[in-house]
Amino acid sequence: GGNYVPVISLRNSPPVTKMGGGFIMRKSLTYKVLAAVLAAGSLGLYAAAPAAAKDFNAPEDGTIVNGKFDNVYGNGTPITITGGTIDGDVFGVGDESYTGDASGGNVTINGNATVTGNVFGGYSDSKIDVTNNYVTINNSTISKNVYGGYSRIDNTASGNTNGNHVIINNSSARNVYGGYSLGGNKNGNADGNYVTINNSTINGQVRGGYSDDANANGNHVTIINSVIKGNIYGGHNGGDANTEMKGNTVTIKGYSDITDARIYGGYCYYENPQVQRGDNTLILDGWSGTAENIYYFENIEFKNTTF
Repeated sequence: GGNYVPVISLRNSPPVTKMGGGFIMRKSLTYKVLAAVLAAGSLGLYAAAPAAAKDFNAPEDGTIVNGKFDNVYGNGTPITITGGTIDGDVFGVGDESYTGDASGGNVTINGNATVTGNVFGGYSDSKIDVTNNYVTINNSTISKNVYGGYSRIDNTASGNTNGNHVIINNSSARNVYGGYSLGGNKNGNADGNYVTINNSTINGQVRGGYSDDANANGNHVTIINSVIKGNIYGGHNGGDANTEMKGNTVTIKGYSDITDARIYGGYCYYENPQVQRGDNTLILDGWSGTAENIYYFENIEFKNTTF
C-alpha cells in the first residue's frame, strides 16, 4: 500500500560527513533524495502486480506462440511455439475433455522455449482414435512427457494411437511416446508410430508405441547421438498376454549413450507364450558402446560398423 521507492544512483553527489563512527549525507543531498521519493509517489509509481498468464487458443489467438501462457491449444490448427514459457500443457488437437476427431494435430516448438508440463500432438479422453499427429521440438526444454498421440478413458478403454510422429532435436524431455493408448478390454492399439531423438537428452524412457491392453506393431524408434537414461521400447504392451508385438524397430546411431538402458523390441508385462512376437529388429548403425541389456528382437543388423 506504500509508495514504490526507486533505486537512485548517487553520482556526483556532495561529500558525506563522518559523525560518531558513521556517515550522514549533507542536508542538500538529503532534500534531493526526499524530493525524488515524493515525486515518485505523486506520479503513481507503485510496484505493479505481475500480469496473470492465460491460455493460448488457436486460431483465435493466432498460430505463432511466444510469451508466457498457462496452456496452449492448437485445436487442430498447426501451431509453432517460438520462445517463452508454457506453465502447463501443449495440445495440437484435443484436450482433457475432448470427444471429437483427434487427428492432424501439428505442434512445433523452437527458440529455447520451456514447457513445464506435457506436449501432446493429439489427445483424447474418450474412446476415439488419435492418429497422424506430429510433434517437432528443437532447442527447447520439456519438463514432463512428449506424446505424438494419447488416448484414454477412465482406465477402462481407449482409442487407437496410430501413425503419430515425434521428432526431438537438441532438446530435453522426461519420457517420450509415439503413441500411447491407456485402457483395458483389449482396446486401443498403438501401431505404426515414429520417434526420432537427435542430439538430445531423455531423462526417462522412450517408447515407439505403448498399448495398455492391445497390440503394439510396426513402431519405429531412432536414437542419434543422444543420451537416454531409461529404457527403450519399440512396442510395449502393459498388461494383456493375448496381444501382438511385431515389426517394431529400434535404431541406435552415432555416439549415443544408452549405458543405463534396457532395449526391447516387443515387451509385454506378462511373460506368457500367448504373446505373439515376430520380426522385431535392432539396428546398430555406426554405434559402439554398452547397454544394460537387449530383449525380444528376432533380428539384429549392423551398419557402418568395422569389426
